[in-house]
This record gives sequence, C-alpha cells and structure tokens, in this order.
Amino acid sequence: MTARSLAWLALLGVGCSLPLEDQTLPYQNSCSATADCGAGAACVTTPEGGVCAATETDLGRVFIEVRSGDVSGSTTSFLFTEALVLDAPSATGIVRELDLELPALVTVKGSFPALPGTLESCRLMTTEGVTSVPVKIELRSTSVLPGIQNKLSALSEIVGDEHLFELDVPPGVYDVYIAPRDQEDKPECVAAPPRFFPSGLEVTTEYGFINYRPREEPPSELSGTIQVSSPDAVVGWELEVVDPVLGKPLSPTVELGEAVGGVVPIPLTPYSYTAQALLRLRSPSGDLTAHWVLETVNNGGVVGLLLSDLQTGPLHRTATVVGPEGPVAGATVTIQSRELTGTPSETANYRLVTESDPSGVIAVDLPPGTYLVSVVPTSTSFGTFLGEWKVTAENNGGNGIGFELPLQPLLKGSVQTAGGEPAVGAPVVATPSQTSMSTYFKQALEELSLAPRQFNGTVKNAGGIELFVDPGTIDFSVQLDSTSGYPWIVRPRLVVQEWTDQTQGLDLGQLRVSYPVLVRGTVRSGSGPSSLATVRAWVDASGAAEAEKSGALVQIGETIADESGQFFLPLPPTVTQIQ
Repeated sequence: MTARSLAWLALLGVGCSLPLEDQTLPYQNSCSATADCGAGAACVTTPEGGVCAATETDLGRVFIEVRSGDVSGSTTSFLFTEALVLDAPSATGIVRELDLELPALVTVKGSFPALPGTLESCRLMTTEGVTSVPVKIELRSTSVLPGIQNKLSALSEIVGDEHLFELDVPPGVYDVYIAPRDQEDKPECVAAPPRFFPSGLEVTTEYGFINYRPREEPPSELSGTIQVSSPDAVVGWELEVVDPVLGKPLSPTVELGEAVGGVVPIPLTPYSYTAQALLRLRSPSGDLTAHWVLETVNNGGVVGLLLSDLQTGPLHRTATVVGPEGPVAGATVTIQSRELTGTPSETANYRLVTESDPSGVIAVDLPPGTYLVSVVPTSTSFGTFLGEWKVTAENNGGNGIGFELPLQPLLKGSVQTAGGEPAVGAPVVATPSQTSMSTYFKQALEELSLAPRQFNGTVKNAGGIELFVDPGTIDFSVQLDSTSGYPWIVRPRLVVQEWTDQTQGLDLGQLRVSYPVLVRGTVRSGSGPSSLATVRAWVDASGAAEAEKSGALVQIGETIADESGQFFLPLPPTVTQIQ
C-alpha cells in the first residue's frame, strides 16, 4: 500500500473499508493550500495532509443512522435525529465533530394476563393473584426510515409462578404483537386470539428496566355467512381477521367447508378488536386473496359476504408476457380488482398473484370486471408493466391478451471530481424514492402501483455513466468511497419517463463531485468503542419542514468506523448541486 494511502488510512480512521491488497483510488481530495481548492472551498489542515472542504451548505438537519452488530451476528439500528445540523457557512471549511454514544439497551420483562374463564390448569397464578399464559411477543420499532426498523421477538418461559418474556430493546416506540400459544401437553388449553397494540410500547433511556404487562380485554366475536353458487366454491379456503399494520392474524384461522343451499356458514370466531382491522379470505394455494374492511361488513358481530360473482363460473383466461425478444418466463404477475360487477365490488378487494410459465403464459380464473395488472420480470434486460385488463363474458374478456414489457430508459452522463479526475469505478445506484410508511392496509386495499426496481452500475474508465432503469421516481447517486475524501453525488426524486421512440432515456450531462462537508467522530457505547459500525447519513428529500411527516428521506453518505470506533464521512454540501 502506498504512503499516501496509508496517510489517508490514518486520517480517515476507516481502514476497515479499504481492501487489504494494494489498491489506490484513481482520485483523491487533497490540498496544500486553499488556492488548490478553488471557489467555494477551503483547505482544511490535518496532521496527515490537507483536504478541500466546502464553505457553504444547505443540508439542514441530517439524520445519522448507526448500525452496530454484536457477537451473535445480530444487528441493531440507532437513529440520531438531532446530532447534526448543517446550515451555517464557514470561510475556513465546514468540519463537524460528532461523539455518537449509542444508548444502552433497555430490558423489557413482562407477562400476558389470562382471560377470564381460562381453565386453572392452563394458567399460572402468583401469590398476589396475577395470572399468565404462554405467549410469543414481537416488537417492531416505528421510524422515519422504513428500512431501519428494529424487529425483536421472544417466547415466554416459566419463571417461578409466571410465564415471563424478556427482551433487550433499543430506545424507541414499538408496535407490539402478542400471540398466546397452545400448550402441547394440555390439549384443553385453547389459546386466546392474538393482540396487536399499535405504538403500544415506549422505551426510553430513563429506565434500564421495564415491567410490561399489556392490557387484555375479552375478545369480540363474529359469525355469519358467505353466499356462493357452488357447494365446493370455497372448500379449504381460510378466513381470518388481520391487523392493518403488519397483516398478522387477530383471530384463529377458520377453514371453510362446503356450501349448503348456496351458503357457507362462518362459525363463531373470537377476535381481538383493532381499529381498521381487515377480514382476509385466502384460497388454499394462497395466490388469491380477498379483503374487506371489517367495520364495513360487521353488523353487530354478524357478517354477510357475497362471493357469487367470484365463484359463478369464473372466466378462465390466459395471457402472455412478452418482451422485445419474445415470451418472458418467470415474471411475477399481480392482478387486482379495480371494479367488479355485482355486489362484491361494494366492499371487497381481490388480488391474485401468479407467475408466467416457460412459454410466458399465465392462466387465471377471474370474475367479470376491470383489473389492474403489474408484471415484474426476474431479468433486468427489460422493464416492468402496469396496465388494465377488462374481463367480460360477452367478448372473451381479452383471452390471449399480451402484456408487453417495454425497453428500459437509459440514464447516461459523465462524472468527474472537483479536482477534475473522472470518478472511475465509483458505484452508481438508482433506488425507488422513499414514500410514506407502507402498511398492510395500504398494500391490500390501495390501488395497485408499481415502484421502480433498484439498479446498480459503475462509472466507466472515461467517467461515463450508462444505467438502464425503470420509469418512475428514483433517487440517483454516485457513491464515491469515503476514503477518497470526496462525497457522493445525490439527485433525489429524479423522474424518469417511460421509454418511447421519442424519449429513450435521460441525459444527466456532466456531473461534478463537490468538495465535501467533513463529518468525523467516534461511535461508542457504554462498553467502549463500537468497532466496524456502519454510519449512514440521510436528509429530507421532499423540501418539507418536518422530515418525520414527509416520509421522504434520501441517503447522502456512508462509511464504516474502524476498530477504535472512529469514522470519517464526507457529505455533499447539497443534494441538488449538479454542475
């Protein structure tokens, strides 16, 4: 390794992010005086050399995410929302030092109360009269970053005279899902319905230990009927109440049987009430689901579902997925009802997922209606499809229709650093722009949409970029290695049009890597430095005043702390500075 590379290794404190072999980046941010940096930057002197740093920035509040692993291989994410604000100029170059102390994990212990009427043999009782049953508890943190929720789970164990669960939890607010468990050695012990508590647990650093005993109310009950047209229409199908956030069951799963007189009875079923809960019906293969908002079909605990159109001689239809060079096998095809004929359209929403066969063909049974269809191929050589399919009995419903996958638009341009070198080999990434937090309710009931897929490439030898992408709104970035002293180029919410004969892509022109805002510091916990922790920076990409409400953050940098927990993170002074 060259002396210059070793100097940067010491300066940046990120030796673990460099390859062990002698491999020097073809570009380096270095200076001996401010005159070397040009306008808008100043030379920052360090013991190991000089680095050009930006003198102005408009990033504002920067969210710092730290992902830290433990000896078991599990990873926990921590989000610092107030640690860094970058909005003030500095004629000598903007440099910020951060001391990121990871908060201690909080031990959450607790038990789940036995419902009134639970057999004594199925519960444990303390001397104070507190009863408990065995459960599995799952926690999922809420966050402004959809990708960094911490997910934890535990099974209760018998400790003394209680069924107790215990988890070590990072501070935050958590959705809580608790599922009482059957007791294999006690067949008479039927588990109560699972419970879901949205934002049901707040864990703060004020306490290192929390006793958590979630509330329990007697379950609600529903029964009813499903009207169908043939005795075996829904034999083996499964019906259950699910929560609107995670889509987890809130009731036992009911397996439906044969119809009598065109009616399938729904047996008396206990469930745990949750606002906006859904009633979900799934075919035995799981490829077809129907959803109802429970409150719209529940009349005092009695539901009446009408599936006559779904089951009255469903129309057998085929379609072929084709690309520019012929049929496409293995594509995922999602079909969602947009408007059904008859009564089901008033309350129900149907979704079917299938896959094209080796000849590109899908074969489905659909009731008459209008459907949205999305097609996502496994290959990245052509794009995705989103369109409408009208199925009617009168005109064969489009039998044999072709879903044609388009060519992909081409992103092109060239990248050079502020020092004038082509950014050869730098990763180029196009990801779908973040939107608001998705929930099971939205996925099940909102109109089918199609997000762009993620695509990766690299800057070519002469600095050129050519990357085929899907149309839509993407976050585009050129991710230079932090050890170069240069930041990423970030272009959030870039709108890419569909490929046409007139519009075949998007030319980004000459992209210039700016001189960075320099952020360096240490990641540590109560036990010492957090070696090899990943440090990421995010900013609000939507221009909203409060990023927590906008739900649109974009990543602007990433590095890895060294064995002593030190990190160096060059950030772009703006996410829209394309020169």
